[in-house]
Amino acid sequence: MPDNRNPAVRRRRWLGEHLGLLLVIVVVVLFSPILLVYGAIYFLWSGLLHLCIWFRYPGWVVLVYSDSPKWKSHIEEQIIPALPAGSAVLNRSQRARWSRYTLAVQAFRRFGGSREFCPMGIVFQRGRRTQKFWFFEPFIAAKHGNPSALQAMQASFLLAAHNDPEQA
Repeated sequence: MPDNRNPAVRRRRWLGEHLGLLLVIVVVVLFSPILLVYGAIYFLWSGLLHLCIWFRYPGWVVLVYSDSPKWKSHIEEQIIPALPAGSAVLNRSQRARWSRYTLAVQAFRRFGGSREFCPMGIVFQRGRRTQKFWFFEPFIAAKHGNPSALQAMQASFLLAAHNDPEQA
């Protein structure tokens, strides 16, 4: 039978029961300044990216796609020709040739996300929120016989791309 009155045994038992919580607290306290600095740098970089885009262009479009047979021909025949002049088009299948420091690549990396990001369109307009259009799900729906989602996404993307804030 354990001796619950012995202080050394009680201390060891308490420490064993709460050691995991203590380790988590120590790790959070040690890493929270690093996470705060990382968050601040990310926030400042995002703001700087927006400023660069907004000062350079009143309205700017980035389109990212790949050589997938699901959407390559549709994008190259219907969407790219309809984009406004000066739009940036990135082919993800050729990303080894991308320059890391171009504004279009930085915008894609910042706003693209990590899942189902290809194909996607990003529309920047001075004084407005950045609009993101993910075409992955609409292309899958069109492949399964429902082209209305793709047509609606394409129409809203092209409308946003041609909506010049300087004329509003």
